[in-house]
Amino acid sequence: MCRVGVANFITLLLESVGVDIKPYANMLVRLLFPVVKEERSTAAKRAFASACAKILKYTPASQAQKLIEETVALHAVDKNSQIACAFLLKSYSSVAADVVGGYHAVIIPVVFFSRL
Repeated sequence: MCRVGVANFITLLLESVGVDIKPYANMLVRLLFPVVKEERSTAAKRAFASACAKILKYTPASQAQKLIEETVALHAVDKNSQIACAFLLKSYSSVAADVVGGYHAVIIPVVFFSRL
């Protein structure tokens, strides 16, 4: 439960700071993404995925592309990584739809194949 609180705090911090977080966005992405991948708790995984999606809005385009590609690559690993991929893609599309819009060609096939 403590991890969910930390993720929610990060999300609230990102909402309150907004654009001023840009200089630290790359560092936060590098910290949050592995947590989503490795977390075993579904609630914590979902909360950190939401925080990762919030920071995606403030990352440079090259970092956003790298993050989306790494997220899509999770689909081909183990079950825990596939769940992380699903949570992340759902959060990205909900929170950072404007950023994800340019990557539908990469994301849609993963979503399609995961439904089979």
